[in-house]
Amino acid sequence: MKAIRQHVAGIEALWAHYGLHRCLSRAAAEVLDASGVDQFLLPAASWHAPLESVLTQHQSAAEYLAYRRRCPPPFFFALGNPPVPPRHWVIGAAAEARELRSGIFRYFSSLEVPLGYAAPRWLQPPTGSGARGHRHFSAVKDFSSHQGDLKLLYEPSRFCWAFALVRAASLESTSPETFWTLLESWCTANPPFATVPWKCSYEVAHRVLATSFALHAFWNHPSTTSQRIALAMGLLAMSARRIDTLLGLRRHSQVSDHAIIEASALFTIALLFPEFRGARRWERRARRTLEAEIRSAVLSDGTSLFHSLTYHREVMQAYTWSSRLASLHRCPLSEGLTTRLERALNALLELQDPVSGEVPNSGYNDSTELYRLNG
Repeated sequence: MKAIRQHVAGIEALWAHYGLHRCLSRAAAEVLDASGVDQFLLPAASWHAPLESVLTQHQSAAEYLAYRRRCPPPFFFALGNPPVPPRHWVIGAAAEARELRSGIFRYFSSLEVPLGYAAPRWLQPPTGSGARGHRHFSAVKDFSSHQGDLKLLYEPSRFCWAFALVRAASLESTSPETFWTLLESWCTANPPFATVPWKCSYEVAHRVLATSFALHAFWNHPSTTSQRIALAMGLLAMSARRIDTLLGLRRHSQVSDHAIIEASALFTIALLFPEFRGARRWERRARRTLEAEIRSAVLSDGTSLFHSLTYHREVMQAYTWSSRLASLHRCPLSEGLTTRLERALNALLELQDPVSGEVPNSGYNDSTELYRLNG
């Protein structure tokens, strides 16, 4: 009887905290996970499909590369010509680029883990255990004594290192080739929807933003071949499918920053690659999600619902990225969203040290950030 009362009390607490709508949506999401619908909607695939299969108009990889060079989409900088950052922003990035070529990856911005370079052990975490080969992401358990903490498997596949390579390119000429070598290696180890890094759309979204940024920075470099462009386009198109498939249900089933980051990534792909099949639908869905979620994530005074300055920063990174990209494409986000975004940025600024730029270590902090453009 006591156990039943505790169970009922737990349900009442969830109901009170999340509301009936989100609780029912979460229950529906759990049922869908158990039903295998993910595997039906997103069956394991390969990278061998031609580029034409993801485009609205048939073009070979070479034709597509030439077309994009002639008609580049608006981005934060000119195609293939990123701004040169201050030298003190580059020195640390150049050191990280050298570490990558020696097979050392940085986890959580500081922990150095030897994974290898030409063929990194993407699915082996620092603990020494790892994932068991290729299997559909829906079959991956959240908790397993063999695979260990999923976050350790996710971390190198976020591609945070891509931002460092873009900064390092202003000091060294090998960074573009390093990026492409790692991207090719990752794709070889992780066929679409068939490994652990495909399990979480939030992790996929991190990878999308990093890939898009590096792709635009290195587009005109000699190492950027038509075959590599085709591979990157396939990665982005498959990532968009992964995010889009269940974004609506996932958004209603949780209160977190995940839906915001996922929508930002989907919005990015839709605007930068309107020639992709499904791009218009992705743009509409992502825009709706961004507009709706800021009202949940950011309170009217600009403070964050998550009670974490780390997550507040990450949400601000996603919205500033999306807002600027939308403005560049002349399809700005709503005035209401922009107003709340300004309040949220001002709230963060109020807590920032004017000399160091740091903020208090307040709330949950797992060191996550969408991108780092300095240091």
